[in-house]
Amino acid sequence: MGKTAPSDQRRNGIKQIYFVLIIAVIVIFIWLTAVISQTSGLPSVSPEVSANQFQQGWYYLSGGEKHAVEAFPAQVSYEGGEGVFYNVLPETGEGQSLMFSNDYQSVQVYVGETCIYDYGYENLPPLGNLLGNIKCFVPMKEEYSGEEISIHLKMNYWEEKAAIKSVYLDNTSDLIFQMLKSQAGLVLCLILMLLFCVALFACFVWARYKKITEESGVFLNLGLFVFLSAVWIWTDSSLPQLVFKSGIALCVTSFFSFMLLPVPMIGFVEKICAGKTRMFRSFQLMCLLNCAVQSIFYAAGIADYPQMLPVTHLLLAAVIIFIICYLIYDVRNHASYYAKGMLVAIGALTLFSFAALLNFYISRRLDNSLFFRMGFLLFILILGYMSVKMLLSYQEVRTQAAVYQKLAYTDLMTQVNNRSSFEEFIDGLNAEVRSEKNLTFIMLDLNGLKQTNDKYGHKAGDRLLQSAADCIKSAFGEAGTIYRIGGDEFFVAVTREDVNVEERLSYMDERIAEYNRRHSEDPFCLSIARGTASEKEYPDCGIDGLWKKADENMYREKAAFHSSR
Repeated sequence: MGKTAPSDQRRNGIKQIYFVLIIAVIVIFIWLTAVISQTSGLPSVSPEVSANQFQQGWYYLSGGEKHAVEAFPAQVSYEGGEGVFYNVLPETGEGQSLMFSNDYQSVQVYVGETCIYDYGYENLPPLGNLLGNIKCFVPMKEEYSGEEISIHLKMNYWEEKAAIKSVYLDNTSDLIFQMLKSQAGLVLCLILMLLFCVALFACFVWARYKKITEESGVFLNLGLFVFLSAVWIWTDSSLPQLVFKSGIALCVTSFFSFMLLPVPMIGFVEKICAGKTRMFRSFQLMCLLNCAVQSIFYAAGIADYPQMLPVTHLLLAAVIIFIICYLIYDVRNHASYYAKGMLVAIGALTLFSFAALLNFYISRRLDNSLFFRMGFLLFILILGYMSVKMLLSYQEVRTQAAVYQKLAYTDLMTQVNNRSSFEEFIDGLNAEVRSEKNLTFIMLDLNGLKQTNDKYGHKAGDRLLQSAADCIKSAFGEAGTIYRIGGDEFFVAVTREDVNVEERLSYMDERIAEYNRRHSEDPFCLSIARGTASEKEYPDCGIDGLWKKADENMYREKAAFHSSR
């Protein structure tokens, strides 16, 4: 094997350093902004509009005794099949709401003995026990002031304790603003993901338009992965309930998008890897089957999606292990650049996920999902960079192939199509089922080229050939296709009915006469014999017969030219 040139080694080294520096700058920027925004002691520059927390005075009953809730999130053991939190309402009024987070629990809220809110107790969901992950908004009234309020919670699966994260009591508009403000990072992440998704689908459409079929699949799979990720992150938050009424439909959408996430990712990895295996398609089918079976179980009332979540997690873990193992195999056996990039992307996502976990244990008050979202964005950006580079590389190869093909089918001296191109054209016409009779063939032959070569040299003959080609192109360049099929022979195929061949030949003769006037000092002149044959004149000849007729007519004129001298 040949050694890499020193200049190439330096160029590759600079590219690697450049890539590492870009990643380092991105990581440093993310780290700095995260640390500064979370730990700065300076006053906030954003408007101070915050909802009033209603977290004092809560208690629960256990064994007939009151127990104060010391801090939120809070849990209480079931008594009588439910967990209940009690408090006394402060002064309330119209336009206010009690807001608290609820994860898949049935909820009833009582003021005194009156039930003022029911979510999943008496008002049962249409299928199974799935209730979703939502924020409950309980409207308040002025007459509720000073009354006892109780929140009844019941989990239909998973735990034996009722849980509540936090409770707010304020104007509904302030509560909504607080919810939006707390999700600002998530909103920004979703906007970036959707913009990236649009860019990927635009690249897919462009690649399909350019007929880059294989590489278009890379953009399609990555675009679908980003789209499903955005849908999952969005529906798993509390934002959609500001727009959609059904929390259950949002929950089903969240589980669907999560279960389908591996399908486009597997397709993306398959496209970028040099090696191929049926395992890719097998894992995709397993993910689709998992989604279908769980949906059937949910619709039949056998089990809800949260109860079957461990199956999805195990399948997802198997997919990730398979992808990592296959990427390592592809790097070792095929030295795949794109497999290396994919491993880097997975490593970055793992690193940021670990940072999010570490951040959770260091300070539970910080936005623990921030690092994961940043890592996920970096993961997608790396994959996007790889996809664009793959497309540009493929486009470069296609451009080079087009240049080589043009060289293979172009006569270098005259810059018209050569004999190989002509034979493919004739073979294509013979294989084609044609109903229209609109073909005209023109055979052209330089008079006296051999004598010019013998007497004045091949340089003079070459100049005569190039000049003949220029005259033919000036007459038929836009009206037909020109081929050089022999040393001094040219062929023109006219397929348009609106082209007057005789007028074009007359124009060619004018160009020939003009050339001879400009080069009157030359001891030789340019002269071209021609013969035409059209399907209208010879409708039953066929393609080869039509070519032969044009050739015969050309030689008849050539013989007349020589006999007249």
